[in-house]
Amino acid sequence: MLAAIAARTMLPLHDPIRVAEDAAVVDVLSAGRLELGFGAGYRAEELAAWGVAAEERGSRMNEAIPLIRRPFAGETVTHQGSTITTVSSR
Repeated sequence: MLAAIAARTMLPLHDPIRVAEDAAVVDVLSAGRLELGFGAGYRAEELAAWGVAAEERGSRMNEAIPLIRRPFAGETVTHQGSTITTVSSR
């Protein structure tokens, strides 16, 4: 499971709530030792393969990181952003 999460660190390609959920599981399994970091990616071909324009990667990161933090603070998240479609957590 840890390897699967490590392979998903290019944040602009993933749903931020799913990333937060996966990170929470690893944090619990590691007794709170998770250090979460993200990459924005740099290869236009990789981003395009997932339907993400290279010029959107920064704005997607800026939108996603606060969304990932909110569930850790116990908040419910519903979001309709400019680059990230609706995500929600309960």
